[in-house]
Amino acid sequence: MLIGGQWLKSENNEWVETFTLNRDFREICLVSRNKNDVLMIWWKDSLITINTETWESEEHILLNHIHKNFNPIVDKYNDEIKGYNAGGDGPIATWNDHDMKWENYDSVTTSDQYHGSGSIIDPKNGDLYTIGGYGHYRLKNHIQKYDAVNQKWDTLKVKNVGNENLSPRQPLAIAWDDENESILIFGGWGNESGQQEKGFNYIYDLWSFNPDSYTLEKIWDWEVSHQGLKPIASILIPERNEIYLYGKLENNLGDSLIFFQSSLDKPDFKQIDITSSFNSLNWVSIYYKNQKLLLVNFKPTPTFHIGEMKIFTIDLPLGNKAQYVGTPLVKRIDAATKWVWIILVVGITTIGFSVFIWRQNQFAKIGNQSSILDKTPIAPTRKIISNGGLKKGITLQLDDEFQLWVDGKTIDLNGNERHNQIVELLALLANSPENKLSHEDIHQSLWPLVQDESFVNSLNVTLSAIRKVISPYEKEIIHQNKMVAFGKGIRVLKAD
Repeated sequence: MLIGGQWLKSENNEWVETFTLNRDFREICLVSRNKNDVLMIWWKDSLITINTETWESEEHILLNHIHKNFNPIVDKYNDEIKGYNAGGDGPIATWNDHDMKWENYDSVTTSDQYHGSGSIIDPKNGDLYTIGGYGHYRLKNHIQKYDAVNQKWDTLKVKNVGNENLSPRQPLAIAWDDENESILIFGGWGNESGQQEKGFNYIYDLWSFNPDSYTLEKIWDWEVSHQGLKPIASILIPERNEIYLYGKLENNLGDSLIFFQSSLDKPDFKQIDITSSFNSLNWVSIYYKNQKLLLVNFKPTPTFHIGEMKIFTIDLPLGNKAQYVGTPLVKRIDAATKWVWIILVVGITTIGFSVFIWRQNQFAKIGNQSSILDKTPIAPTRKIISNGGLKKGITLQLDDEFQLWVDGKTIDLNGNERHNQIVELLALLANSPENKLSHEDIHQSLWPLVQDESFVNSLNVTLSAIRKVISPYEKEIIHQNKMVAFGKGIRVLKAD
């Protein structure tokens, strides 16, 4: 494959599906525990353990029902699993393996000031840190430390090395760097002010935080060359000096998944060619265990009540299996690959010659039947909509690309600051039964990491933007009794 003027050499890198689980994924808390090679999943009042070597699983009934904002985390210092309210408040709970329950669990605290923050426990002393997060219409760049003695959270006064500040963000990748005894922080989405109304951008920078001196230093910033790239999940692996990133490239021809690999020293991201059985990713986590990457994908069903969790694995290293080679192609043909290229060239030549002969025969037939073809239109390969043929009102087309017409006039949304939210909400409604959805369904599909209050604000702002776009048919967007629906004046055209 030729990408960016360089050849990508690939030798069957493949995500292998290893495990499937159907649950109400909105209330799943998941942690990767190195001890016994176990993946632990808390679901309401159950614990599901998955052995990542044999992929056998067990389910245990628990005494306490954990809430969906609870965040479990590995404590290597004490060889324990800790947990806390993901909103960034309340005490720390400890998992008791013997009694199968959370000790010091707080089921009351529901703070949502730091939802979606990155969290890590210092393996040198057991201190718990959280970084970033979202709450009350604002993103944060705070670094918090849990005071175990007084059972409270302290916001640290951080010293910045250099002139740049860590921008407010969430979610983000976070990892402990043993060599430098520091915390690495990568990516997320946000902006310089943290204010939701100013919109959020995707971030691709790497930072290092020293928990002893409270100093924060920017290591590098990746200038992404792929326009429209949306990060889905990433993982930092300091012991391998590597970072892996899954992104979705959004364009008018349809979305595509791209997998990247880079060193931590500098942003030398390489696009990796990987085979997989999935063509979309929803809510994704990536883990590193036993020289493998584990990709956990939560896929919602149309009702959003039961979701499917699938786990895929791929062996490391990938570097020797898929790498950019900058030398000319002729120099890369050695004795081991010479005959492969010869067979490939002969095969392509044969196919090309066959196609040429076939086309010559077709042209001869066309010449003999020109009078018939002049009277018979050729059917297009896909449905083409003519603006002049559209009725008054609103028309949506869901095909290779999203299209919107008002009274037959094409509406260009590219210049709209809420372009993505408008398209996502309209497409979601257009694909739903009877073109209507509840607040809960929309929340879990479009803004899963946003708290209820912030979700309602985001939804209202998006609905207002849609109504402006479809004027004078504002009333065709119906919003009442916590339901959103299309009116009768909105037509949805789908591919045949």
